Order: sequence, then structure tokens, then C-alpha cells
Amino acid sequence: MSSVLQARLTSAASRVLPSRVKRRLKSLVRAYDQIFRAFTPADLRGALRPLVSLAEGLRRTWAWFERRPPAPVPRCEGRAGVPAL
Repeated sequence: MSSVLQARLTSAASRVLPSRVKRRLKSLVRAYDQIFRAFTPADLRGALRPLVSLAEGLRRTWAWFERRPPAPVPRCEGRAGVPAL
């Protein structure tokens, strides 16, 4: 959100909303920031790498039980919003 828009929303909300609602909104924004803004793309990439290797291992094991070669895994790296692992 741009700083100009944020300033306009903040000033409008401070004039219109009751103080109780403003306090609750501030606490919700703080909680959101603590939970979701703490992660960087590197953190998420590090968390996804073990999941991808687990999924590939399960796919290969399943193919072995079915006595067929494993199908290639479709990759979505490089597409919009998907980081390369």
C-alpha cells in the first residue's frame, strides 16, 4: 500500500471510527505483521524444498510399486509468483 493512501486512510479512520474499534484494528494489523511479514522469500523457499523432495520421493516409490517409470514432475518455477527452488 502506498504511503499516501495509507496516510489518507489513517486520517479518515481516526476521524470517523470510535477509539475502541481503532484499538482493535491496530492490534489486528500488528498481529498480521508479526505472523506474515516475518517470513522472507528465502524462508519460504527453504520450507518448500523439503516438501518438494518428499513429494518426488513418494511419486517415485508409487511408480516402483506400480512397476512403471515415474512420470516427470511438472515444474511451475519461473512463473508469476513462484520462486525457483
